[in-house]
Amino acid sequence: MTDDKLDMAALLDMANAFRKSRILLTGLELGVFMALGEAVRGGATGLSSADLATRLGTEPRYTDRLLNALVALGLLEKEAVGSEQGAVSNGSRAGGALSDGLSAPGPTRPTGPTSLTSPTPAPAPSDGPTG
Repeated sequence: MTDDKLDMAALLDMANAFRKSRILLTGLELGVFMALGEAVRGGATGLSSADLATRLGTEPRYTDRLLNALVALGLLEKEAVGSEQGAVSNGSRAGGALSDGLSAPGPTRPTGPTSLTSPTPAPAPSDGPTG
């Protein structure tokens, strides 16, 4: 790499660093780690993505995608249960730091394109002025 130009590997590293941090922050903003920690403290070994989506009020399909990304980063662990979705739990790599209340800066719930909640339907078009 020269001083005045970034090579492709450096650009990809930058892009991936943003993606990884966005995945982590989304998990923190939604309370994924805290919900999993509460489930374990309550005696569960983990939660399925559907159960976690119910607890968080998020769409199950998108919650599952987020959980898979967090597993890929090593922040969560997924238990394999045959052909069914396994229970997800906080990964040992992150220890208890994420489930003990570490929070993301900013809003408590993501807004815009990072939101995993149901999309708000657009208002119906108006037929014109009333009166």
